[in-house]
Amino acid sequence: MPIGSHHTWYGLLFVKGAAGFAALLIPLVWHIGFVMADAAKHMRGRLPLGILMTMVLLSFGENIEIEAYMLWPGLILLGVHLREAGAA
Repeated sequence: MPIGSHHTWYGLLFVKGAAGFAALLIPLVWHIGFVMADAAKHMRGRLPLGILMTMVLLSFGENIEIEAYMLWPGLILLGVHLREAGAA
């Protein structure tokens, strides 16, 4: 494994295996697709789209496991958005 890549997507695949990699990738891709569709229809989807774009950008250079501690308020807002979109 190249030096400095153990906290990136490549490191996630190496350390957690295919199951851990898929456990992060599949919900993230689904949520991005859902938020993009909602952002195209409603203004309420713009904030979650920005949060997810920040998470994806940070995941290429920042420790993915520590990212949850830095962005926990954003993760709560993502859940609130899904609840509001499901109720509508």
